[in-house]
Amino acid sequence: MLQRYQLVEDHRTEVEMGNVQAVLDGELWPFIWAWLERPETAARE
Repeated sequence: MLQRYQLVEDHRTEVEMGNVQAVLDGELWPFIWAWLERPETAARE
């Protein structure tokens, strides 16, 4: 069971998503796009 208020966040790209159930159901595109669109200098780290 999920808590009443939860937030999924990716600390590397600073993407946050308030719909935890959607992420658990596979809605990962916001995180994937943020990772792919990060600046090139961050990609080398």
